[in-house]
Amino acid sequence: MGTTRKQRRQAQPTADESLPTLHSSQIPMAQPDRSGPKGKTLYDLAAEREAELVARADKINAERTAKLPPDARMKRLEEQRATAAEEEREQEDLDHVLTTFTYAVTLCMLHFTLSVLVHHQYAQDMVPWSKLLVSSVWPLLPVLLVLIYLAHTRAAKRWDVPRQAVFAIASILSGCRLVRMGNEDAYLAVMKNAPPMGILWVWCVVEMKLLWGIGSLGAVAGWAVWRGYGLW
Repeated sequence: MGTTRKQRRQAQPTADESLPTLHSSQIPMAQPDRSGPKGKTLYDLAAEREAELVARADKINAERTAKLPPDARMKRLEEQRATAAEEEREQEDLDHVLTTFTYAVTLCMLHFTLSVLVHHQYAQDMVPWSKLLVSSVWPLLPVLLVLIYLAHTRAAKRWDVPRQAVFAIASILSGCRLVRMGNEDAYLAVMKNAPPMGILWVWCVVEMKLLWGIGSLGAVAGWAVWRGYGLW
């Protein structure tokens, strides 16, 4: 009499019975290979393929352009240059917007952090976090977006030395104001005005080149020593 499928399944060894039992001491121990890939990676292969496709497309375009009459050929080259310039401008505009948004959001986060720290410094009852968060976003964020956007326009970057000078002056004024505020003003004035003055100072220093930034910080430090505040 033939066996059923259930009986044949029961007669077969299970997975646990068919596999040998190994002790941890029987497993060979070895360090992983840290020498890196021996051949080309997927990234290298993709880069080579992309280079081949670009070269092939350039060759096809060059052959098509060479077959055109001289006038049409010049027109085609001008169109290609115009397209490349337009794509470059679009990329610059996108980078401009992303930079503006990143700077503004980061400075708003810094404003919120300084607001929390200054309240803890004077051991005051903590203002609700939601209120501090709102004050760090409105109307601060729109103002920062406008200022940072204007500071990174092509026209502003064209006049680099005057741009650096404006940031240096603003950095020195805001830094000196913040130092004097922390040493002479009442605690309520410090809690209200120190965070915005602090982010203005930080932004101006970040926007400046290295030598301009060091010079502005040195000017603030020298003014603080001259006024008798000290540096620590």
